[in-house]
Amino acid sequence: MLTSLVSLSMRYRLTTCCLILVPVFVFAQTRVDSLRAFQPTSGESSTFVVDLGTSLYTTKDSRIDHFMSTYGYETPLAIPVAVSLEALAMPSNSKMAYGVISKIIVSDQDLLTADFSLAAYRRFFVSKRIMFLAGLALGDHIERIVLNNKLPPSFDSAAKQYGELSLRRSGLTAETTAKIFWRILKTKNWGFGPFFAVAYDADLNSHWKLGYYSPDSNRFRRLSKHTGINSGHEFGWVLSAGISIDF
Repeated sequence: MLTSLVSLSMRYRLTTCCLILVPVFVFAQTRVDSLRAFQPTSGESSTFVVDLGTSLYTTKDSRIDHFMSTYGYETPLAIPVAVSLEALAMPSNSKMAYGVISKIIVSDQDLLTADFSLAAYRRFFVSKRIMFLAGLALGDHIERIVLNNKLPPSFDSAAKQYGELSLRRSGLTAETTAKIFWRILKTKNWGFGPFFAVAYDADLNSHWKLGYYSPDSNRFRRLSKHTGINSGHEFGWVLSAGISIDF
């Protein structure tokens, strides 16, 4: 499912994110040799944190919900649930942390949604057990609907020619996030514990595009036909929790 969601547009937007975040990376490298993230007993600093969690979203686009309900598709829940995976790198001589994030909605709905982002955080408080950080994530927001139920009459001719059709849109996603890690178990080389996060999410969506997926390459082939479906930007809060491992 993730393979069918990803396209070249994602690469372009992640390149844009890199250009935006690189200055942050460069100018935020304030030396703080006394700071050690999740410092083990031996005094050696941790370098990486990997966290796996679930997220609750309040973002919503009523326009596409109306289209889906009209033609018999399962609409998103009032509060969709996503699974998230993030890898964080934390330089020992910096207050910054840098991450790569992937999220996918797993709620029972016919709207497939995924986010892929790059993040930059500042660590405001660090101890052997607790770390609090906040920052910004920028990336690609991708959504797809497989039109395997009823179709608008204007799509009939394209369905006869190309078979199963899909609606697809992508756009920039931006999240401002505050996150806290609590290490409840630790050894000399690694630590384990829960994390909690609150974020404000903005998804700047493009227009819906009609097309089909080529069987030989699994790539989306856009058709020039106008969909007539309005697309809106989405804004809302995101609450997340899960487990993390640092090493």
